[in-house]
Amino acid sequence: GKVEEPLWGAPFPWCQPLPGPLVPWLPWPSTSPKEMPEARYIWKVLEGVDSDPGKDALTVRCDDLEAIKELCIRRHFGGFALHEGYAYFRLSSPEGLLMRQQAGYPKTVLYVAEEVRLCGMWQAVEPLESFDAPAGSFKASGDVICLPLSDEHPEAALEACQRACLEAQKPGFVMHDFASACLMEPNEAEDLRRGLEHGKWKRCSEAASGIYLLEPKPFYVGVEIFKDMDAFPGSDARVLKGRFGIARCREICIQEGYAGFAIQNGVARFRSAAAAVLRERMVVAKGSVFYILTTREVQVSPEEGSHATASLDQVLTKLWSPMKAVVNGSKLQQKVVEARDNLTVDEEVIHL
Repeated sequence: GKVEEPLWGAPFPWCQPLPGPLVPWLPWPSTSPKEMPEARYIWKVLEGVDSDPGKDALTVRCDDLEAIKELCIRRHFGGFALHEGYAYFRLSSPEGLLMRQQAGYPKTVLYVAEEVRLCGMWQAVEPLESFDAPAGSFKASGDVICLPLSDEHPEAALEACQRACLEAQKPGFVMHDFASACLMEPNEAEDLRRGLEHGKWKRCSEAASGIYLLEPKPFYVGVEIFKDMDAFPGSDARVLKGRFGIARCREICIQEGYAGFAIQNGVARFRSAAAAVLRERMVVAKGSVFYILTTREVQVSPEEGSHATASLDQVLTKLWSPMKAVVNGSKLQQKVVEARDNLTVDEEVIHL
């Protein structure tokens, strides 16, 4: 039958090019699982630097930095240069802006928005043999999932459990011999995480115990840029025309499962093949710029003097939310004045 599940919210590999399905930012809200969670951002702030100087997609007087940041994200710009009270927006990708940054602008500060998405990664866990805590002693008390599958299809059974867990917004599940599974409640998952911290449980590649935790991890979502290249030219899964930024193309890729796109003459053409295939099949295409979506896990250095990896909570404190900027009172209509639109996304093509 027809599956109405959004690709970005499906278990891997259906959610490609993402490494895992998008999940809501913690704490999980009671929103529809079909509503795509917002992106958050890490702003790179470079003093005395500009990128693509003079190539201003929009010029705005800056009375409120938070309002300017929110406008940058809402309009799908890659960043902006702040100079003597004015913000000069750039349509190029963050990667392109960073690649073409230029020093020698003492009165300018360049702000580049790096997109971060929270992806659900499944972690199998089991008890350590040194502790008297057999896997069978752990019980989940949530809803029961019936699995009309045999042990000949373990991947299908695991995927069915993951889908049920995501739809119910539960933090994990326990499988029972491929016949049924039970969803975890938040307090049960927290008990397991404490056991992991205290060394009573361990992470493993496969869970003979059938116990799986949903561990959300933040990932940068960016692009790799190839000048004068294309892949599968003429095989357009979707075409985008008009005035748009690279961030808008990146968003479409996430929503609809595209791994890359080509831009030429102000038109974006999306490709449905996987990223590895796109890399293999790239060909020379004069005047075209080809983009392949990339992801990498966000790594935030722990506090000075600590050798431990930063926790998810520590990472979350570093992220900027456009929704919170609005909720916290940025008066966008009053603060953003003297706007002037200029360029198209082809500026990235010209300046690579």
